[in-house]
Amino acid sequence: YWLGGFLAYGLSLLITIGFFQVPVRGDLFSLLILGGAFSFAVVGVGALYSALAPDEVYAIQLPMLYIMPSFLYSGYSWPHMAMGDFASTLSALMPITYATDSLRDLLLAGYSPALYKNSFILVVFGLVLSGIAALLFHYQRRKLERRPSHDLVEHC
Repeated sequence: YWLGGFLAYGLSLLITIGFFQVPVRGDLFSLLILGGAFSFAVVGVGALYSALAPDEVYAIQLPMLYIMPSFLYSGYSWPHMAMGDFASTLSALMPITYATDSLRDLLLAGYSPALYKNSFILVVFGLVLSGIAALLFHYQRRKLERRPSHDLVEHC
């Protein structure tokens, strides 16, 4: 999933630069570091939602509850300095916040002073969320293995 997300990020960069002629002042390597870290964090979010969902339908529906607030609180809609304490705290818990700040700096100024810090935070987000998801999947699997065999047949 990370590779697919990273390739989609790269393709969207190519379309943004080539088709829409958006000027990019930052170097491609910095943009790829940011995209790779952000894709990893998003994969962690997706894995956590999949681990929490009881079935495939919920696994698709649950992330929808995350998408809109993450977009609104990322600093893209209005600046962080205009947000209250609650909104700022909520914003800090969403990976897109760290990606949008650095991406905006790279595109407009050519340099993001927080690129490596934000990329590190995104990688930590991905590791923590993926780790929690792995523990939840492991717990669910162990719980399923403990069921009597006649319950497993009914479950399938």
